[in-house]
Amino acid sequence: ALKYMLDVDEATPLVDYKGSSFGEILVEMVPEVVAGQGIEGEDVEDLEEVVGKNLSINVRVKGLRGLPMGLLKGSAYKSVYVKYRFFGGDDYLVGDMVGLKMNVTMDWKKELKFVVTKELCEFVVGAALGFEVWVSAGVKESEEVGVGVGVGVGEEVLEVDLDGEGDGEGDGE
Repeated sequence: ALKYMLDVDEATPLVDYKGSSFGEILVEMVPEVVAGQGIEGEDVEDLEEVVGKNLSINVRVKGLRGLPMGLLKGSAYKSVYVKYRFFGGDDYLVGDMVGLKMNVTMDWKKELKFVVTKELCEFVVGAALGFEVWVSAGVKESEEVGVGVGVGVGEEVLEVDLDGEGDGEGDGE
């Protein structure tokens, strides 16, 4: 959808490395050509039309829903947060921790800014954007527990594929 400059507003299943679903992540992505470059955003039908121009993509993680009750009841986990990396980013963008419950409202927003390149165009066509959902026993990132939502042990993380074409194994990094 980003290739064609279309907004994305998805409820996407949270899927662990085994392919099991554990609720949904609600994500919105809105691409927009930065004003003042002689191009009106409504006139752009393909990202390749604006190579060399400035682009912003507003990413909003609206929340999580349908998290498993087993994760909530009798668990040491108290907080949840989401992190992801996007094109060319070596560091994760990490959202604020919020209280853990079955349906979580996050409303975490981040504006990503790029100069559109051929590589960015290829990325939005062929790569999946993987969001990782983490739970924590504390309320500070330093108290993080390396367990993914819906998984009871280890350092496993749930990743979601917004375009439904990836294999869910981190190919969007």
